Amino acid sequence: MLLGAAGVETAVAFDGEAALDQATRWRPHICVLDLDMPKIDGHEIARRIREQGWPDRPLLIALTGLTTAQDVGRAMEAGFDHYILKPVEPQKLMGLIHGHLSNGSGQ
Repeated sequence: MLLGAAGVETAVAFDGEAALDQATRWRPHICVLDLDMPKIDGHEIARRIREQGWPDRPLLIALTGLTTAQDVGRAMEAGFDHYILKPVEPQKLMGLIHGHLSNGSGQ
């Protein structure tokens, strides 16, 4: 809802399998992924997106309640660009998104 209210076109998936399917078909500029999803977790989705080698590399943002340095490292190894803890600080998330889009990465 936050992203939609800010004028960002969004799609929602309730499990990792659906998220990966949507991402593969839609090729979004930005993916905000929970790490703990049913069917396929966020780490695996990030790996698979990165393996596809899309010409316009999407910004991958991990959204999670996992807080250890090991958790952060695992997410970065999977291909995430940013790691945000829940509850989300709207300004932080929107800052990452606007920064990515304004520097031409999402065009």
